[in-house]
Amino acid sequence: MLNKKREQKLKNQLSFAFRIRRIFLLIPLLLLCLSFVIPTQVHAQTDDSYFLNMWLNTKSLADLKNVYPGHTNIIVATISDPDLSKIPASKVSATSSNPSVLKVIDKYNIDFANYHPNMDIGIEIEAMKAGKATLTIQYKTIVKKLDITVKKSTAFIKKKKGTMLMGYHYFMRDFVTVHGKEPSIKKIKSSNKKIIKVSGQKLIPKKPGKATISAVINGKKQSIRITVKSPAPTYDQLKSKKAGLIYDSYSGKCYVKIKFTNKSQRTITKVQLKTTLFFDDAWDDMKPVKKKNVKVNIKPGKSQTVKIYFGKYPVLAPNRWKYEILQFWYR
Repeated sequence: MLNKKREQKLKNQLSFAFRIRRIFLLIPLLLLCLSFVIPTQVHAQTDDSYFLNMWLNTKSLADLKNVYPGHTNIIVATISDPDLSKIPASKVSATSSNPSVLKVIDKYNIDFANYHPNMDIGIEIEAMKAGKATLTIQYKTIVKKLDITVKKSTAFIKKKKGTMLMGYHYFMRDFVTVHGKEPSIKKIKSSNKKIIKVSGQKLIPKKPGKATISAVINGKKQSIRITVKSPAPTYDQLKSKKAGLIYDSYSGKCYVKIKFTNKSQRTITKVQLKTTLFFDDAWDDMKPVKKKNVKVNIKPGKSQTVKIYFGKYPVLAPNRWKYEILQFWYR
């Protein structure tokens, strides 16, 4: 009885070992099979659809956030196709779901700036009127859709205060911020015609001062307070010339005189000068230079002569001098 039990136990152990051996024998066969199956799977993932792709330029997409009637935008599509070295623009489809709102104008290969003419396609669109439209861009099996909202045109005077300079002509449109199509501007009026004269759409400053300009823009009355100023003076408008070299032989004191004439429409308040004295040849290496700010009050069209003390030179009198205007101030 005991021998039979031992015999049965031995048979079970041999059966288990045989099963384990069969599993180990099947592993190489299984690996051999996988070696044939895996490449087939990889090949299935590396077909044309894996390389074929299309990207839309993020900057051109950002420009679509504020689209108004009359605006044109260019959407850049970068296309990768393993079958072609250059993507013809004619192979790219671009359609609008609502051409009355958004119209596709043209498609072309971009060959400027940092774009690649073989891969980058420019799709030019124009906003026609306020509304919504879907732009569909397709190349082979790849489709990109963009939902675009064209906003209503607006026109308004953004700043409540403005500035004009004498001697220039302006238009009411210069003070209007426009988004979209050009606005209708009517009934332009000036609160003070002696300061600003209105002639059609033109605003003509007559003299320094303040005036309020009002107009009806797209059916809504708006206004702006404008200050008229004289233009800033230029160096050519500050005329000057030598008015004399004064030398006191007893004390050795030396002065120079310069006459200024203001040809601008503003008052000159201060002038920065650089003046140089010269002596005879023996003292030619001695060239005293003085840089000084001189306060003046030269009104438009007026002249003023200034006297500048240079210093004491008791040994030898200067025989010539020169000056240069470095800077000036005005009000």
